[in-house]
Amino acid sequence: LGLDERMEHGINSAYIGLRLADVLNLPSDEREAIFYGALLKDVGCTSCAAGFAAFFPDDELVPRSEFILVDPTRFNDSFTWLLRSVPLDPELPSRISRLLSYLAHCGPIMQETTRGHCEVAQLFAQRLGFPEHVQHTVLYQFERWDGKSMAYGLQSNAVPLAARILNAALALELAHGFGGPSAARALACEQRGARFDPEVVDAFLTVEKRDDFWKTLEHESLNTVILAMQPPTSA
Repeated sequence: LGLDERMEHGINSAYIGLRLADVLNLPSDEREAIFYGALLKDVGCTSCAAGFAAFFPDDELVPRSEFILVDPTRFNDSFTWLLRSVPLDPELPSRISRLLSYLAHCGPIMQETTRGHCEVAQLFAQRLGFPEHVQHTVLYQFERWDGKSMAYGLQSNAVPLAARILNAALALELAHGFGGPSAARALACEQRGARFDPEVVDAFLTVEKRDDFWKTLEHESLNTVILAMQPPTSA
């Protein structure tokens, strides 16, 4: 709700992440980090909401979940998103002023809010008794393979594998929600070696071809299926 996402986003991301873990033959601790990371990753979303509100006080008009799919390294992508997010109404002049202010100052503010989002998730995981590999997964959930993230700037294998998988799973789930399997597939291919770990993308392109992959994700009893996949935890 805080990010204007579908209620199923977290658990759907867990499903995609666990299916990637199957292809990559990952051990139980990595599966634990992916599953519970997907459920905890957005508990700090109010940090991002504050960042949006700094420039868009009436932020209920701003498609916040779509922003997660924007590539911040491409100015045109960010600018196009902003244009779509500025309604044509009597407040347009003040919105344009805030838009220009956003473009001038968004870097440091977005870094602060993104880190806040991740750090709050880590603190929740810590207080719930989850081990460090789960905590590190939510802390580094937005790190990019190319090191150009807005949070910590970790690169390639310096990012925990579970966090790399979660990063891909959450973005691909959102892409699927906006445009179906073809949108998720296109995003994976476009961001291979940029936002996403190439090995993780290859695993996704392998598993998404299987007949049951999308059917299960779109099935009305998905929650029951995913809960049956729940890995053990030491928390």
